[in-house]
Formats: sequence, C-alpha cells, structure tokens
Amino acid sequence: MSNKKVLIETEDQRFLRDPSNMALINNDVAAYSQYKEHRKKSKRVDNLCNELDSLKNDMSELKDMLRNIGKLNGQ
Repeated sequence: MSNKKVLIETEDQRFLRDPSNMALINNDVAAYSQYKEHRKKSKRVDNLCNELDSLKNDMSELKDMLRNIGKLNGQ
C-alpha cells in the first residue's frame, strides 16, 4: 500500500484539495521559491541593519572615550 495522499484538482490550478480535511494546498512551486528567496533577502537586510546599528553604537562609545581622554589631558 502507498502512503501517498490523493489530492483533488481545483478550478485554480495553483491549488489542490486534500479530501480528508478539505484543506487547500498551494501547488505553485515558482511562487513558493520566489517567497523563500524574498524571505532570505529580507533576513539578510535585517542582519545588515543590526550590524550597522551595532557599529554606530561602537563608534559613539569610541567618540565618548576620546572626548574623555581629551578632557583628562586638557586639565
């Protein structure tokens, strides 16, 4: 016996229906690949933004340290 489910075609070719629970299943492989690529790029942008924020904070800390050193040497 096969464990493979039989899916029913719908009017919209992008979807199939599971007869056991009547769920619609997206069958559009190209759209799914496009979604995954978009999600991957979005995560990369988020990571780059986080790294940039971290660098900004580091630069701010370095500026504060240099100002403090300057004040100490000025006394």
